[in-house]
Amino acid sequence: MEYLRPASLDEALAALARPGARALAGGSDLLLRCGRDEPWPEALVDLKGMAELRALKAGKNGLRIGALASVAELLESGMLKDWPALLEALRGFAGRQIRNRATLGGNLANASPAADSLPPLMAYEARVATDRRVLPLDEFFTGPGQTVLEHGEIILRLEVPRPPETGRSFYVKLAPRDAMAISVAGVAASIVVERGKVKQARLALGSVAPTVIRARRAERYLEGGPLDRERAAEAGRLAAGESSPIDDIRASASYRRRMVERITAWELLRLA
Repeated sequence: MEYLRPASLDEALAALARPGARALAGGSDLLLRCGRDEPWPEALVDLKGMAELRALKAGKNGLRIGALASVAELLESGMLKDWPALLEALRGFAGRQIRNRATLGGNLANASPAADSLPPLMAYEARVATDRRVLPLDEFFTGPGQTVLEHGEIILRLEVPRPPETGRSFYVKLAPRDAMAISVAGVAASIVVERGKVKQARLALGSVAPTVIRARRAERYLEGGPLDRERAAEAGRLAAGESSPIDDIRASASYRRRMVERITAWELLRLA
C-alpha cells in the first residue's frame, strides 16, 4: 500500500483519481475495517494536512463545517449553541479519544445508519458540498456504508442553515450507556412554531432503516396544527411506521419501532 499526504486540494484530487485509492480523514472508522472487513486500499490518501478543510465558521446564514473538523474541535468552538440537537449528538459521540480524531466528513462518508451526527444534521436540512456539487444531506446516502460519492470525489464541508428564532429542536439517542455505545435508535427534530401552530417540521431517524431517514409523513402531519398531546402521539406513530428496522444483537425491530414512537411523541411535547 502506498501512503500519500497531499498538501493542497489539487494534489488530493490527483491522488484520489488513482485506481484503488481511498481517502483518510480521522481514520476512526476506515482503519478499523481495513484488513478485517475489507482489503487495504492500493493507496491511502491522508487528507489531514489540508488546513482549508478544517475551517469552522458560524454566520447569520448558518454553519460552515470543514470536512476535516473533528468532533472535539466543534464542541470546543462554542458555535453550536443555536443548534442544540447537533450539540447533544456530539456530546454523546463515542469517547473522548475518538472525538479528538473523528471528523464530520468521515462520519458522512462512512454512512452508518447509526451515526450520531447524521439525524440532527438531516433535521436541520444540512447540505454536503464536495469538489463537484452541493446536495441535501437526505439525498446523500444510498444504503449502509454507501453514498452518492463518485471515485475521487472529496467532501469539502457541511453547510447547516441557521434555524429561525422560533425554531426548537432535540436529539435523543437510545443506547445502553452514555458513551462508547452504538445507537439502538435515534430521533432528531427541528420544529418551527408560530402563533401556536407548527409552521415547519423536520424529523430524522437513525438506526431504524438502512440509512438515516426523514419521517416525511410525520412531518406533513405536524405542519399546520398545534403541537399538543394528541398530535405528538400521532406523529410518533407515523414516524415509527416509516421506519424499517432490523433485529440484531442490540435490539429487536419491534422494540426499535416502539421507541421511535415514544421518543418522538414525548420529545415533541417537551418542545410545545
